[in-house]
Amino acid sequence: IDFPDGEDDLRKKGVSKEHRTDPIAAMGLFMDGNGLPVSMSIFPGNTSDSLTLQPTMKDVKESYGLGRLIVVADKGLNSPKNIDTIVNNGDGFVFSQILKGKKGQRYHKNLFDENGWTSNPDGTYRYKMFEEEYEGTDKNGKKEIWIRKVLLYWSKAEANMARRKRE
Repeated sequence: IDFPDGEDDLRKKGVSKEHRTDPIAAMGLFMDGNGLPVSMSIFPGNTSDSLTLQPTMKDVKESYGLGRLIVVADKGLNSPKNIDTIVNNGDGFVFSQILKGKKGQRYHKNLFDENGWTSNPDGTYRYKMFEEEYEGTDKNGKKEIWIRKVLLYWSKAEANMARRKRE
């Protein structure tokens, strides 16, 4: 497929993890605690991952009559707007965050501080939890200071894999 069929076609040129150059469609998928699919939504291929969460969450909550959701996702959904919406709806989240670059710099003090880490006996992983203040936006668009828990995690296996990848 070289080009989308028309204006209403979901196939659009967009970012692909497989580096595809042909038009694609994007999918939002919700799974339960057992890893079973609960709901799926399809979006035009040029839709950013971060824009798929809010409409899909709303559909899932309405379809199943759910109360509070806990969103567990990778850094693709980790945006201030998504976090604000989740918090304002009384839901929770566990998002990954890369520790390099501008976004990750705020964690460097805790990351490089040797105190507070918990390790397994053979030293193949360690973690540290702490709380941080951050600026969010309430339902009325007013800035507020909120508190969230942060978990830093290091794994020897993942560190070795990253080192091999860099080499």
